[in-house]
Amino acid sequence: MGRGGPPAPVVVPAGTAVDPAALLAVADGGGHAASDFYEDAVTTGVATVGARRCGGGLAGAVGYSNVADAVRAAEALPGALTLLEGSGAALPPVHADATVLVVPADCDPEFLRGYLGPYRVLLADLVVVTMCEPPRGAVDRLADVLEAIRSISRRAPVMRTVLRPVPLAPVGGARAFFATTAPAAAGASLVAALEATSGCEVVATSHHLADRPALRADLAAAPAFDVLLVELKAAAVDVAVRAATSAGARVVFCDNRPQVVGVDPAGGSGAVLHDAAIRLARLAGERAAGR
Repeated sequence: MGRGGPPAPVVVPAGTAVDPAALLAVADGGGHAASDFYEDAVTTGVATVGARRCGGGLAGAVGYSNVADAVRAAEALPGALTLLEGSGAALPPVHADATVLVVPADCDPEFLRGYLGPYRVLLADLVVVTMCEPPRGAVDRLADVLEAIRSISRRAPVMRTVLRPVPLAPVGGARAFFATTAPAAAGASLVAALEATSGCEVVATSHHLADRPALRADLAAAPAFDVLLVELKAAAVDVAVRAATSAGARVVFCDNRPQVVGVDPAGGSGAVLHDAAIRLARLAGERAAGR
């Protein structure tokens, strides 16, 4: 569910070609072409169902949502496992058999210890702390965040991660313009990862993916580029994809993939997020079977 989600649930069947042209058509029709469910469809290829929410209370309850209708639509699709994605600090208003809590490394520890933070932590079967590197993941603040989590629960594994952009198509040898929502202070590490793993040359970067006027200015000032590398968020389609397409550049979407850099030794085994996800899926199945 997303703050820019559709007024009625939208189903994207598995394997649907959600390419830049198709998303431009969504934008031209008045839809939010970078909504979370389109991003999930592009980055995974699995069937996704888009829903919306409005508002969110201290316990994560939403003021309005159509998630229950979206879940009913999902239950009509093939498959034995449904993943429910929250929006910001809001929890999906439906039952789940297993829960992952995502915490930014620069979170104020009071949000974990106070308000209804303990409720979220105690619900979790896995805690994933993201952006565990400077500037967001300052050593002292990260230590405080981990201590706050452990002061509430020692049951769930706690994985420390960093996020890295991964192009969803080959871009080796290309001159690339990279558009992201990440802060400028993280730019050097993201560009280094892109160039090292993908073989492209990043000739310009914009950290203004959520600022349309600034993004347009960055694109206009950029040197010539062969490919636009862009996260499917914010103004990715209606501004960045449209500009790149008009300039004759190829568009390749980027996934933000977490890399595990540490596991709380008190919290279980395995440092591979994929293995933790499989373990959670099995746990959810066991709990569902027991209901």
